[in-house]
Amino acid sequence: MKLGMAFGSVVAFFLVGMWISISATQSISVKFEQFFQQNYARQHAYQTMFSDGLLSGVALRNLILRPNLTKPYKVVPRAITRFDDALKTAELLAANNPSLQKSLANIKTNWSKSRAAKLKSLKEMKQGNVDAAKEILKTTEHPNWQKVRISVQNLMLKEEKEAVKLQSELVKSSSNAILNSFIFATIIIGLTITVAFLITKLIKKTLNGIIGSLNNIASGEGDLTSRLDETG
Repeated sequence: MKLGMAFGSVVAFFLVGMWISISATQSISVKFEQFFQQNYARQHAYQTMFSDGLLSGVALRNLILRPNLTKPYKVVPRAITRFDDALKTAELLAANNPSLQKSLANIKTNWSKSRAAKLKSLKEMKQGNVDAAKEILKTTEHPNWQKVRISVQNLMLKEEKEAVKLQSELVKSSSNAILNSFIFATIIIGLTITVAFLITKLIKKTLNGIIGSLNNIASGEGDLTSRLDETG
């Protein structure tokens, strides 16, 4: 009876330990998935917006300084398109976040003004109106791009803080999972040793009984009709 209870305890603790380990692993997996599908995707969109928005402005200014350049006529529209695509991605990822939606709406408003100014300035350069292009950059493109740049940088900083927080949670979850696994492993080892001890004790007791009965029979003092103890 005792042996069965001990064995049952070992099995029960093993199953509980497995369940806790699997649950912890699933929790960590969900957090990793959340990081890559949400935080990482948003951060990538913001970085694209920042870099391509900056690139479009730099390329346009290089063109104004060196009107004989031809590459900016391709670089600027492509950079603007990439910014637009990244902004759309960010808006999709903010579907359940009203605060983020508001920030992106402000970015979109200011970017629309900066975007239109860039394209208009580019058009003026094609027509050879350098002074007009400079004026557009100075009065419209630059002020609105500055607002966009600051807003995007703030979003990037926020995502970095969220990433650090999530990383801390993942480390804590991993540590807890390892600690719990160690505790349950220790308990299972202890119970296994206990079961082994009980089995050894039972076998020893049974053997001693058999040996005693055989000794009694050999000495002529034993009862040949007696039965060996079958309990244990």
